[in-house]
Amino acid sequence: MAEPVENKGELTEKLEADRQKMAVQAIELHQSFNVSRWLRASVQKYPSGWILGAVITGFLVSRLPRREKRVYLWVPAPDDSRRNRGQASTRRKRIKKLPEEERKYPDKDQRDSGFPHRLWPVIKPIVSAYLARVIYNRLRGRRAAV
Repeated sequence: MAEPVENKGELTEKLEADRQKMAVQAIELHQSFNVSRWLRASVQKYPSGWILGAVITGFLVSRLPRREKRVYLWVPAPDDSRRNRGQASTRRKRIKKLPEEERKYPDKDQRDSGFPHRLWPVIKPIVSAYLARVIYNRLRGRRAAV
């Protein structure tokens, strides 16, 4: 014979419980794949490791060789009577590299003329002292908690 039919109330309760369980699992899955949250938690949990990694990365990037700027011009070659009579031949000539100082600061007057360039030497020590104090306080707080 046929099995007895369950109560509709029990079925709706089971269905609602399953829906809630699936919703919780979906939220947990979403949170486990949230990269920005994972990164933020990692930085808060291990700040000294991240600071050391940033310092090492910055040092290594600063040691990369600078890209050299090369200037090529088409310069007419001296007339060769045996070749190209009546026409000036052209050849590719490489111009000398600029001196190191001129490559760094091609137009120094224009570079230092803006307001931010005059203000930065005053603000730089204040900003660096503030950042050093914030980092020190965070590291000191972590050590006291451990």
